[in-house]
Amino acid sequence: MNQPQTKHELVEEIRREHDELRELLGNIHHMLAKRLETVAGVSEKLASLGEHVETHFAGEETAGFFDDVVDCAPRLSDRIDALRTEHQQLLSVVRQLNDVASEGDGSSDWWQRLEAAFHDFSNKLMHHEGAENEILLEAYTDDIGAAD
Repeated sequence: MNQPQTKHELVEEIRREHDELRELLGNIHHMLAKRLETVAGVSEKLASLGEHVETHFAGEETAGFFDDVVDCAPRLSDRIDALRTEHQQLLSVVRQLNDVASEGDGSSDWWQRLEAAFHDFSNKLMHHEGAENEILLEAYTDDIGAAD
């Protein structure tokens, strides 16, 4: 995550990253549904997803997103704390997905199990990202609205 200079730029950067994550998840859903990759290919894609998610979360936590939100709207600090906790939980789940993928045998059961687990992870991640978007709107609506 780059260091945005304004709140508006920060919001746009986070939204752009969320869109990239959504697109990546969609591509992996498609790959799993159509079984378009080898076991090794699936494992590689999920490892790449894990790295992407980890980098994204680290950026939110260290590049100022969460701190800026709390500085701007201290009333949201409990929700920010909950999001930080969710980051750790989601990282744990994506690591488990990587383990399942890397230990795969290519059987029908493996594909179904991986697809179901990925679908669950994807839903949780999108819910989490939606909660972040809501916080952005709540924290910065006045500032962004005044600039338009």
